[in-house]
Amino acid sequence: MIDHIIKTTTENLTKARLRNKKYKNKRSRTGSQADDDIMYCIVCNRCWEYHKKGNGNKEDKILYYNNFVTYGKERVVCVYCHEH
Repeated sequence: MIDHIIKTTTENLTKARLRNKKYKNKRSRTGSQADDDIMYCIVCNRCWEYHKKGNGNKEDKILYYNNFVTYGKERVVCVYCHEH
């Protein structure tokens, strides 16, 4: 009886925690979305992406990632390597 109560309570708490996490992370990206946005530069061997600010500021920024997983990323020369 006590085992059943503990199991049910644990399951309910886990479901509630996952439900809250789902709603808190509405803006976070999934792996497939990251694969679409992040590219791999074949010259400097880094991953990179365009970062657009969502506050109305039109200034775009390029983010570079060292030691990032390259599997499934599109191979494109980054803006920095293309200009230099």
